[in-house]
Amino acid sequence: MDDLFDDLNDLSDNDEENPIKPNEILTSSSSQTTTPTPSLTLTLAKNISDTCKLLATDAFTSHIKSISSSPSSAFSLSSASHSINSSPDYGRILTSNKFLTDLEEELTLAHNFLKQQYKPKFPELEEIVVDRLDYSKAVKVLWNHSDLSPLTASLNSILPNNTVIMISVAGSTGSGRQLTDQELAKVSAACDEMEKINAMRSKLILFVESKMMTIAPNCCVLVGASITARIMGLAGGLDKLSRIPSCNLQVFGQKRLTATARAGFGNQAQRPNFGIVGECELVAGVSEAMKQKALKVVSAKLTLCARCDAVNSSSGREGNSSTGDAMRAELEEKLRKWDEPDKARTKKALPKPEMSTKKKRGGKRVRKQKEMFALTEVHKAANKRSFMEVNGEYGDDAMGMDMGMLGDAKIGGALRGVKATQKVKLNENSKQGKKRAIQMSGGSGSTNGLASSMVFTQTQGLELVAPKSAVERVADANKNWFGNNSGFASAKPK
Repeated sequence: MDDLFDDLNDLSDNDEENPIKPNEILTSSSSQTTTPTPSLTLTLAKNISDTCKLLATDAFTSHIKSISSSPSSAFSLSSASHSINSSPDYGRILTSNKFLTDLEEELTLAHNFLKQQYKPKFPELEEIVVDRLDYSKAVKVLWNHSDLSPLTASLNSILPNNTVIMISVAGSTGSGRQLTDQELAKVSAACDEMEKINAMRSKLILFVESKMMTIAPNCCVLVGASITARIMGLAGGLDKLSRIPSCNLQVFGQKRLTATARAGFGNQAQRPNFGIVGECELVAGVSEAMKQKALKVVSAKLTLCARCDAVNSSSGREGNSSTGDAMRAELEEKLRKWDEPDKARTKKALPKPEMSTKKKRGGKRVRKQKEMFALTEVHKAANKRSFMEVNGEYGDDAMGMDMGMLGDAKIGGALRGVKATQKVKLNENSKQGKKRAIQMSGGSGSTNGLASSMVFTQTQGLELVAPKSAVERVADANKNWFGNNSGFASAKPK
């Protein structure tokens, strides 16, 4: 720690002795800057030749000459080995794919240079027209004109109608200025350079596509020669393409959406995880809801086709498109079924009844099995109903809550019903009626005080009652209080 503090003190002393001036700060910071960024290079570049240099290189020029001299009809194999990898045409194809990638970058640089030069005249044009070649064609039509109404017909032949309307509105309300002759010369040179780059790119694509059917016939049959050439160029060859899994192959060459495309004014489709394979005929032919699913299936089949072609080329066998033809036919049938509407439910008719009785197995065991589930006589009687007879409530009969003919004794029901007890009303003038009246009144009718009667009660059963005893108890109680000998006793203590 002491050594660290000593070093810090030495640094502070040096700073005090040699203070840095503001001019030295700017000089030191500028000396430490790295290679300028592409945007800075475009700003500092004076001509298009300083920006785009690929077309003037010796390697590109010699490659174009070798392509022009090579036969376009057949694919030439090397004499020493029958492998496609050692063929000179295969080397030209790989080199062409590399130059195609470089030409894409050159086209982007030329497009940025053109936007930088034409921005003072029409700054809104780069946001309206996103495509690079369409932007160059639109600049050639618009040029340095102030009135855009006579140019509408020329713009309609290049751009969609909605884009032309946006250009007309932005041009009438824009704040651009007229370009000078020197600026117009740079704009014209940039447009010509973009046309040259596009022409060279088309030439290389045609060369690669003409040889693709021999190198990768299965892939070409499945997705087309143009898409196969682009994918092989990005992968770096057929062998490297065969090692790429299908999940990565379906996003191969995916482009990021610009702000204009997100707003709905661009030509880019808003499809996530959609690469070059999505541009093939198989994926483009299905409905929008099935495109993502079709892309996964086509990418999986394309990986298998690339591996078949790679095995054929490495072993020296002549490639054929039998595998690709079979896979394409399978995919076309599958994708066609996906787009078919759902079949409606069909009403099936009942089978024809068989009027003849079938021969069934009999025997003791079968008879016992039938007897277990057979209806007994009691069930049969309970299920029967008699006509012209009212048995109980109608609701009980309708709901099946009665016993049917089982409990009807008149008809011969086997179930004995419960008979209700009927109360017999006795005649009061008869002998039994008088006897019952004497019992209910509590007396036997005799003048004798010793007479008693028996009463049956619900709580105590048999009870002997003396009718005169209750009267005598009441009379004795009254004598104690209201008799001749009764009176009020003194409260005075004796």
